Amino acid sequence: MYKALAMLALQATHCTASTFVLDQTAANRKRCFEAFGEDSPQMANLWSRSHKSSLTLQFQELASLNSDPIVSMAIYHISDGNLGGLELNGQLQYVCNKEAINASLCTFDQYGAFIGRDDEAQFPLLNRAVHLSHPSDPITYIISRSGTYCVEAIAYTAHNFQAWVQFKNPYGKLPAYQLGKIQFSAFLSLVFTIAAITTTAGLFGFRSRSSIFSLQCTTLAWFLAMLSILSWIHLDQVNRHGYPNENQTLRVLAIFGVALRGPACFLFTYHALPHGRDTSRRRTQTISFLLAASFFVLIGAREAAVLQDWFRANRTTVLLWTLATCMTMFVYHILMISRIRCAANEKFELEKSGVGHYRNYSMVQSAITIITAAIFLFGLINLGFLISKANADDYGHDLLSRSWQASWFLIDEWQTVIQVADVVSVSWFT
Repeated sequence: MYKALAMLALQATHCTASTFVLDQTAANRKRCFEAFGEDSPQMANLWSRSHKSSLTLQFQELASLNSDPIVSMAIYHISDGNLGGLELNGQLQYVCNKEAINASLCTFDQYGAFIGRDDEAQFPLLNRAVHLSHPSDPITYIISRSGTYCVEAIAYTAHNFQAWVQFKNPYGKLPAYQLGKIQFSAFLSLVFTIAAITTTAGLFGFRSRSSIFSLQCTTLAWFLAMLSILSWIHLDQVNRHGYPNENQTLRVLAIFGVALRGPACFLFTYHALPHGRDTSRRRTQTISFLLAASFFVLIGAREAAVLQDWFRANRTTVLLWTLATCMTMFVYHILMISRIRCAANEKFELEKSGVGHYRNYSMVQSAITIITAAIFLFGLINLGFLISKANADDYGHDLLSRSWQASWFLIDEWQTVIQVADVVSVSWFT
């Protein structure tokens, strides 16, 4: 009765915990989670000062009259995942059995548990043989150091099993690698709101009301502020309820908003740049709208792949979407540089055009060139992630898994910074 109540309480826990099923199927045999430990600056926040990240495992009791069903389970850091197994008769033995006991590879008390080179582990390991006929109290693993931790179980003498893994975050149910994303969204919401208020005050108070460019800047600032607030609200809702219980309408609106932000910034930047009197102007404008449409689709697909639990996400697909958006951004910026050079070669009088007066034309070209170089650099980083992922093993020995704390920026939000930099570069010199 006590075990049943403990299991029910584990499944019903709501605050700051996510619960997942563990069973003998290949898809549910192992679960991995990124987590912040006490060594992380994130743990200095007020909301997490009195709590620690932890993993709690509870097996369902399985009554058996003729045998003792045993499940081998382990909780380990992903970098120690390849330490399992000891050599026995020329082969690796992963579970303590009678042959391993006779060879002094393990003791009788370890019968049914995983064995390996535990003394080489860099992080605490927890190996245990769980007897389903009388399972122990919930198994708790306290996470003291930041990293990716896995819970793995296999049926040793049991034909099947079911367990519940509860992953507790001090801050909520958002995956740890997305914590920086929600903080960044909150920061962008504040910045864009202040920018919108400032440009609105300048439009109606300190500058000419007939300035079309000022009106465009004000409209874009409010648009970006609303989109950032929408993204922030969605991530906060996921942090409270988890991805399995997220509001689907809010999810679609958040993805749609993020997808709109990129094309809005680029179209604003492109059409605010100086241009020459070339006959191909209409053709280049058509190309810019086609690139913006492609960028909208690619960002939406990438954001849909990113906004989910990391162990469910196909990281290779996420990187491919990121590289596709990166290539689109690079082509767009090459088109911008070509537009500026065309205007420079024709010595067009910028102050007489409808795009405003450029105080320092060379600075605009330099800024766009630097931004283009940054896009190329981040493209190389994501290409390196993709190559490393293709050559990685099952234990996360790849660059992306090792740099998960910065992955929210390296594969996602750096593009937001580029978009803002484009708008600021053009607006500052106009």
